[in-house]
Amino acid sequence: MERNGNDAQLRALGAKVARWRRTRLWRSPMPAELWAQAVELARAAGTFRVARALPVDYGSLARRVAEAGPAPRAGGGGF
Repeated sequence: MERNGNDAQLRALGAKVARWRRTRLWRSPMPAELWAQAVELARAAGTFRVARALPVDYGSLARRVAEAGPAPRAGGGGF
Protein backbone atom coordinates (compact mmCIF):
# COMPACT_ATOMS: atom_id res chain seq x y z
CA MET A 1 0.00 0.00 0.00
CA GLU A 2 1.29 3.45 -0.78
CA ARG A 3 1.88 6.01 1.92
CA ASN A 4 -0.77 8.49 0.71
CA GLY A 5 -3.38 5.74 0.74
CA ASN A 6 -2.28 4.76 4.24
CA ASP A 7 -2.48 8.38 5.38
CA ALA A 8 -6.07 8.70 4.15
CA GLN A 9 -7.07 5.40 5.73
CA LEU A 10 -5.35 6.36 8.97
CA ARG A 11 -7.20 9.68 9.11
CA ALA A 12 -10.53 7.96 8.39
CA LEU A 13 -9.95 5.31 11.04
CA GLY A 14 -8.76 7.96 13.50
CA ALA A 15 -12.05 9.81 12.98
CA LYS A 16 -14.02 6.60 13.65
CA VAL A 17 -12.05 5.90 16.83
CA ALA A 18 -12.50 9.51 18.00
CA ARG A 19 -16.26 9.30 17.34
CA TRP A 20 -16.45 6.03 19.30
CA ARG A 21 -14.53 7.59 22.20
CA ARG A 22 -16.95 10.52 22.37
CA THR A 23 -20.03 8.28 22.47
CA ARG A 24 -18.86 5.21 24.42
CA LEU A 25 -19.76 4.22 27.91
CA TRP A 26 -16.94 4.92 30.33
CA ARG A 27 -14.12 2.35 30.06
CA SER A 28 -15.92 0.16 27.53
CA PRO A 29 -13.63 -1.83 25.20
CA MET A 30 -13.07 -0.70 21.64
CA PRO A 31 -15.36 -2.58 19.24
CA ALA A 32 -13.89 -5.55 17.39
CA GLU A 33 -14.63 -3.89 14.04
CA LEU A 34 -12.36 -0.94 14.88
CA TRP A 35 -9.62 -3.27 16.14
CA ALA A 36 -9.85 -5.31 12.93
CA GLN A 37 -9.43 -2.16 10.83
CA ALA A 38 -6.50 -1.05 12.98
CA VAL A 39 -4.83 -4.46 12.57
CA GLU A 40 -5.27 -4.38 8.79
CA LEU A 41 -3.83 -0.88 8.60
CA ALA A 42 -0.96 -1.76 10.96
CA ARG A 43 0.06 -4.57 8.61
CA ALA A 44 0.37 -2.05 5.78
CA ALA A 45 1.59 1.07 7.58
CA GLY A 46 3.33 -0.28 10.68
CA THR A 47 2.12 -1.00 14.18
CA PHE A 48 3.89 1.92 15.87
CA ARG A 49 2.60 4.44 13.35
CA VAL A 50 -1.01 3.26 13.66
CA ALA A 51 -0.92 2.97 17.46
CA ARG A 52 0.45 6.48 17.76
CA ALA A 53 -1.96 8.04 15.25
CA LEU A 54 -5.20 6.57 16.64
CA PRO A 55 -4.00 6.57 19.63
CA VAL A 56 -4.35 3.05 20.96
CA ASP A 57 -2.09 0.99 23.19
CA TYR A 58 0.90 -0.24 21.16
CA GLY A 59 1.13 -3.53 23.05
CA SER A 60 -2.55 -4.32 22.49
CA LEU A 61 -2.31 -3.55 18.80
CA ALA A 62 0.94 -5.52 18.38
CA ARG A 63 -0.61 -8.54 20.11
CA ARG A 64 -3.67 -8.40 17.85
CA VAL A 65 -1.49 -8.12 14.74
CA ALA A 66 0.50 -11.17 15.86
CA GLU A 67 -2.65 -13.14 16.67
CA ALA A 68 -4.10 -12.35 13.24
CA GLY A 69 -1.19 -14.16 11.63
CA PRO A 70 0.69 -13.20 8.51
CA ALA A 71 -0.90 -10.79 6.08
CA PRO A 72 -2.23 -12.39 2.89
CA ARG A 73 0.21 -12.00 0.02
CA ALA A 74 -0.92 -10.13 -3.06
CA GLY A 75 -0.78 -12.08 -6.27
CA GLY A 76 0.01 -15.24 -4.29
CA GLY A 77 0.07 -18.03 -6.84
CA GLY A 78 2.95 -20.54 -6.74
CA PHE A 79 6.33 -20.43 -8.38
